[in-house]
Amino acid sequence: MIYLGLGALSFLCGLAFDLATLAGRRHARIALALVAAGLMLWAIGGAASTPPRFARPAAAAIFGGALTLGALALLASSLWIELRPSRPPTHANNSAPPAATDDATLVTTGTYALCRHPGVLWFGPFLLGLALLSGSLTLLWATPLWWGLDFAYAWLQDRYLFPRQFPGYTRYQRTTPMFLPTRASLRRCLDTLSWRR
Repeated sequence: MIYLGLGALSFLCGLAFDLATLAGRRHARIALALVAAGLMLWAIGGAASTPPRFARPAAAAIFGGALTLGALALLASSLWIELRPSRPPTHANNSAPPAATDDATLVTTGTYALCRHPGVLWFGPFLLGLALLSGSLTLLWATPLWWGLDFAYAWLQDRYLFPRQFPGYTRYQRTTPMFLPTRASLRRCLDTLSWRR
């Protein structure tokens, strides 16, 4: 059960990372990002490798492996590839941005046209797939807990943090669903994927 707590702690570190970003504390945010990622990787790895195991047919393990790889590829695309800095940040009305947003660029294309928090969509299937692949009962229990915390964390970001961090975020909230894609957002996603341009 310690791994469930470590995973939950990683979300608190993620929140501290966001607050450090808003405060313009560059070194603190780098450290907090590393701690949050390290805690989650440790928690997932530990939970996946810890008994007890649950019985499942071989087909379920194979499906779990495919789901894990697919969701991991989507997570990597949404959180690392699409969010990489590719152009200088732009700010509304060419006004000088606050210190916390000096390196903030709002991404609204690709999977971020699908919904405002695509990483949340891929995180749950990744955990479920890994639980099916490994047969870890601990990871199976952790999946709804961590996915629920991810939804709560994204809601806090969306409601209180990102509107202060990203110029134009309020407009983005009006045009793009928070979690559940719509037909229109799916079409915008497909039209703006980087490999399509």
